[in-house]
Amino acid sequence: MKHKYLIACCLLAGMVACQDDTKDDNIYSKPLSFGKKNYEVMRDGAMNINVDNGSGKYSLTVGDTAVLHVSYTDGYYGIIGCITVQGKKKGTSPLIITDNTTRLSDTLQIKVTDQYAACYITYSNHPALANSRYLFLIDNEARDFYVFADDADELPAAPTALLIGRGTYRFSTEEGTGDVPVIPYLHLTYASDSEGDFAETETPEEHTFNMLGTDENGYAYLSFYAGFPREELPSAKDILRATGIQLTETGTGFTIEAVARLSPLISIPEGFLD
Repeated sequence: MKHKYLIACCLLAGMVACQDDTKDDNIYSKPLSFGKKNYEVMRDGAMNINVDNGSGKYSLTVGDTAVLHVSYTDGYYGIIGCITVQGKKKGTSPLIITDNTTRLSDTLQIKVTDQYAACYITYSNHPALANSRYLFLIDNEARDFYVFADDADELPAAPTALLIGRGTYRFSTEEGTGDVPVIPYLHLTYASDSEGDFAETETPEEHTFNMLGTDENGYAYLSFYAGFPREELPSAKDILRATGIQLTETGTGFTIEAVARLSPLISIPEGFLD
């Protein structure tokens, strides 16, 4: 009787083990799937793609290694893992993710865009560059800029796909006097209505903003991501008083205060850049 009891226990344990193996196999055999097939990252920037199914052991194959670099980190914030994509050169490359356990794979298309500066407006009385909007300065040949609304439900606030306005930009510097030997400017060209907000039907005009009050980190950020001619600025701290990026419009006196947001935390909504 004792032997029969032991045999029954062994059979039961085997059945449970088989059920557990089957359960694991079902998890691992789920085809790799992602929220979408196309992703964007800027040149000299980074983005994360979460992996929430599969075995957790993957091989990553980049079609064009001159365009992007990828790496994988497992156990990322409670999910199976995270793929970090870094943009190296403007272009498009496939990224093949293969599950080493099941040999199932999925292919994503990664587009590397021009790099850009992402500026979140924290205070403003300007009609177009209003409070809680995002200003993106694109470091491309055309020097495009875009302004998007923010998503108040995201923390920190992230840009939505709602485009508020767009135009072109350029930087310049002017000789100053006394303690301010150089005055830096940001020029934005866009169409505006009678209230000063963005308009689609009006003729674009250039709006000039002096950048006095922008701190050294702000100038360095704009220099790297948006082509600001930082080498023309003196090292004197007289023009580097405030924190972040500060703009004052010539003629109107409207003032904008903004902070820089770094990739991969903040990215321009996809589909707007070549």
